[in-house]
Amino acid sequence: MGFKYCYDIDWGEDSCNISKTMFDNHKRQYAKRQIRPSDTFGYLSPEIFFGQELSVGDRVKQHLLAYNRPKNELEYLYKIIELSQQIKHELIIVIPPAREDYKKFIPDNIFCDLFLAVKNKNIKIVDLFSPNNLESEDFGDTDHLTPKGAIKASKWLNSLI
Repeated sequence: MGFKYCYDIDWGEDSCNISKTMFDNHKRQYAKRQIRPSDTFGYLSPEIFFGQELSVGDRVKQHLLAYNRPKNELEYLYKIIELSQQIKHELIIVIPPAREDYKKFIPDNIFCDLFLAVKNKNIKIVDLFSPNNLESEDFGDTDHLTPKGAIKASKWLNSLI
């Protein structure tokens, strides 16, 4: 949903055009909300978090529908893994945090394919999703951090890597 909602990009669109389309649509989103990145230090203003009009369950349903991808899309992850190994770069995958009420609607096996894809590949996965190191007030909505929450999560992430 993120690509479709924020950037009006369908997943079938030619990948060469995606970056330009995202950039152009992102500029329009900022203009529509009359927000300049310098006004918010890179964050949307606190009153403009996504999904507040939805119940938590409906928000999760939207995400699960939007990110329910065919297994062959893991090929991009495999290409990233292969490239990082070829150029000898450490690959770290970060699973982002979410509020506790959001997590209750997420299937237990949500990251199963990810863990299987990186198994025995010497890749570090930093899971900010499962632990309970963030409070509800660190989130602007169910899955976006406030500036205070982002600082807290960044420090936490730094301690883990």
